[in-house]
Amino acid sequence: MRYAYNTRKNPDIAPQIQIWRHWSVYLLASASLCVLPIEAKSQTLHAHSKKASASPHIKAADKEEVSVVAAKSFAFQKAQHDPDAATHLDSAELIKKGVTSINDLTKLAPNLVIQSTNGGQAVNFYLRGIGMKDFTQNNIPSVMTYVDGIAYPFSFATAGAFFDLQSVDVTPGPVGFTHGQTDTGGEVSLHTADPTDKLSYGITEDIASYSRNRLYGFVSSPITDKLSFRLAAQSLQGGGWQYNPQTGKNLGDADLTAIRGKLRWRPDTDTTVTLGGYVTVDHSELLNEQPQTNLIPSLNLNTSLGRREALWSCSSAFAQLSSLKHCRAPSEHNTVWGLNGTVSHSFGSFGLESITAYDQANVGEYSDQDASNFASDDSFRRFSQQTFSQEVALFSQNSNRFQWKAGAYYTYTNLDTHFFYNFSDTPSGYMSETNYVQKQNTLNEFINLSYRLSRTVTLHASGNEENNWQNLNGLRTTQYLANNPNAIKSLYQFNDTRTSSHLFNWSGGVDWQALSHLMLYAKVSSGSRPGGFTANNTTEQAQLTPYKPEHLITYEAGFKSDLIPGKLRLNVSVFHNEYKNQVYLGRYVTSARSLGYYVNIPKSENTGVEGSIQLQPIKHLTLRQTIGYQRGHYQNFNTIDQTSVAAFYKVHGYYTPIYKNFNGVDNGMPKLTFNGSAEYVFQPSRRYDLELGLDWSYVGQQALAPSGEGVYKIPSYFLLNGHITFRPNKGRWSVTAYATNLLGNRYYTSGNVASPDVNWLPGAPRFIGGRVSYTY
Repeated sequence: MRYAYNTRKNPDIAPQIQIWRHWSVYLLASASLCVLPIEAKSQTLHAHSKKASASPHIKAADKEEVSVVAAKSFAFQKAQHDPDAATHLDSAELIKKGVTSINDLTKLAPNLVIQSTNGGQAVNFYLRGIGMKDFTQNNIPSVMTYVDGIAYPFSFATAGAFFDLQSVDVTPGPVGFTHGQTDTGGEVSLHTADPTDKLSYGITEDIASYSRNRLYGFVSSPITDKLSFRLAAQSLQGGGWQYNPQTGKNLGDADLTAIRGKLRWRPDTDTTVTLGGYVTVDHSELLNEQPQTNLIPSLNLNTSLGRREALWSCSSAFAQLSSLKHCRAPSEHNTVWGLNGTVSHSFGSFGLESITAYDQANVGEYSDQDASNFASDDSFRRFSQQTFSQEVALFSQNSNRFQWKAGAYYTYTNLDTHFFYNFSDTPSGYMSETNYVQKQNTLNEFINLSYRLSRTVTLHASGNEENNWQNLNGLRTTQYLANNPNAIKSLYQFNDTRTSSHLFNWSGGVDWQALSHLMLYAKVSSGSRPGGFTANNTTEQAQLTPYKPEHLITYEAGFKSDLIPGKLRLNVSVFHNEYKNQVYLGRYVTSARSLGYYVNIPKSENTGVEGSIQLQPIKHLTLRQTIGYQRGHYQNFNTIDQTSVAAFYKVHGYYTPIYKNFNGVDNGMPKLTFNGSAEYVFQPSRRYDLELGLDWSYVGQQALAPSGEGVYKIPSYFLLNGHITFRPNKGRWSVTAYATNLLGNRYYTSGNVASPDVNWLPGAPRFIGGRVSYTY
C-alpha cells in the first residue's frame, strides 16, 4: 500500500516523501553494490569495431552521462547529413521535458499528434495529418512504434517503455525501406540504453501534485571482459486528479511497474549478441472523458462538469457478464512481457544483423465511454495477444561510393478478443458481448541503395514488397436483456472472414552537400498500409467487410544546415501527400445504434511545412523552436454524415443513415503545431551549475467528424512548463523543481463520438513537483 500526505485539496504543493511501494526498484541500488567486485576484476572490453552507422539499430551507448552545458556542436550531428525530416531527441531532452509516456511526444515534434483512446493506454497517432483512430486496436496503425528495432503494431504494449531511454526518433513519411514493416505516416522509434563497459548505476525519485510518484533506477556493469549487463526498473504511482462530484471518489491514479534487462556478449571484435527482456504490470486507473452534448434527453447527462470532475458507473450485472473483478472505476489490468535477441556480425566490407522477438500481452480495460453515471455505453475489453517477429538484414560498411542494405521482416500475431458493452439505460436496453480470434502474418522484403555521384551529390533508391494475410475467425455477438446477464436476447454468429494485401512501394531522391554545414535534398516516396476489419459490437455480416489497403505518395524537399556550427542550426522541409483509400473511422448505422465502422476515402491530399531552429546566442543560453503546418482536403468522399445522424436521432428517437458528399472539405486535422524551449545555465559558484528552463507547445483545433463544428471540434490549446535544476558541475547528483501547465489552462487532448453523446478527454491541470537524481 502507498502512504502519502493528502495534497488533493492543495494540489500545487508537492507531496511529502512517500513509502515506496515496489521493492524491485530498490534492488537496483543493492545490485550496484554487488557488482563492485566484478568491476574491480574486469578488464577493458574489446572495442566494438562495427561502425554505428552501419545499421539504424546498432548504437554506441556506453557513455551514460549527457552534458547539458554548451558544447562545440549540437547533438545528432551525423543526422544532419540524412535526407529526411526526422526529429531526434536524446535522454537529457526527454528528462527535461518530463516525458514518461508516448503521449508526451506531442509536445516535442512538429506535425505530431498522439491521442489516448478513451483515456487508456492505447493511443492513436497522426503525423503530418496521416493517421487512423483505431478504437478496436486490431489494425495496423498508420504510424508504427518501434522499441530497439522491434515493431509494436498494438500501442498498449509500449505503455511501460518510457524509461531508461537513450534516444527517440520521430520519422515522418513512408517507411519500411530499411527495416520493419511498410507504413504510410511514419514511425516513432525508441532506443533503450545499452549495457556499459564500466560500472554505472543511478536512481531518480520524482514526486509531484496529486500524490504522483515516479521512481526509476538502473545498474549496468561488465561481468567479464566480453560480457556485460544492464537492469532498469520504474514504478509509477498516484497522480489521479479527477474526482466524482457525486461520490467524492478519486480517479486517474497510476499503478504501473516495469522492469527491463539486457545482456550483451562480444565474443570477438566483429560479433555482438544482445539478449533482452521486459515485463510491465499495469493496474492504473483511466482518465475519464466529459460529455459535451446529450443525444438521449431521458438520461439527463451532465454536460457542464468542472475541469476536474468526472462521472462513471459500473453495474453488478455488467461485472458478472464480463467477469470484471475491478468494477470500482475505469481502469487497466494489463500484463505485457517479451523476450528478444539481436545478433550482429561484421564480415569486413559488409555486415549482418538479426533481430528475433516474442511479445505477449494480456489486457483488461474497463472504460466508461458515455462518461456518465448511466449505463448507456460502458465498455470492458479483454484480449490476449501473442506476436513473434524476425528480421534479417545485410548491409555495406565501407566508404565506397555505392552503399546498400537488404533484408526481410516477418511477423505473426494471434489476437483473442472479447468486447463487452452495457447499453441497459438506452431506449433499446441491452448488454452485449462480441468475441473473435484474429490471426495475421506479414512479410516485408526491403532494399535500400545509395550512390555517391560526386563528392557532394548522392542518389538514393529504395523499394519494398509486403504481403499481409489476415483471418477473422469465430466472431459471435451475444445480446442480453438489460441488467440480466443470464437472459439472452439475441445471438449473432458470422462466417469467417479473410483479407490479404500485396503491397509494393518505392522511393527515390537526391541530396546535395552544398557546403560542409548545408545539405539540400528532394525525394518522392510511396507508402502503403494493409487492409483490415471492423470487429466490434457486430450484428450484421456486412460490418465485417474488410476495408482496402491505403496508399500514399509523398513529395518532399528540404534542407539541413548548421549555419553557425554550435550556434545556429536551421532545418526546413516541405511536403505534399496524395492519398488513395485513406482509412477513416466512419459510422455503420442501424435503427438501434450508430456504430464505429472503418471506411476508405477514395482520394484525399494534404500539403505542409515543418521546421526546427536551435540557437545559442550566448555561451549558456540555448533556444529551440519547431513548427509544423499542414492543410488537407477530401477530394472524393461520400459517406454517412455523423452530425446529421445524431441530430435526427435526438429528434426522432431512432437512427437512420444520412449520406453527404464531403468533396473539398478540410480533413479536420490540426493545421498548426509548434513547440519550443529556452534554457539558461549559469554558475552561482565555481562548483555548481543552475539551469533555468521554459518549454511550450501548441496544438491546433481538430474535427471529430467531417465538417465537424461546435462539440464536433476539439479546441486548440497552448501549454507552458518550467524547471529549475541545481547540480555540481562535475558531480553526479541533481535536484530539479518543475511545473507543468504553468498557466493552469483548461484544455482537451482528444474526443470520442459515442452513440448517446460526444465526449472530450480533458488535459491535466497544473502539476508542481520535484526530482532528485544520482548517477554513478
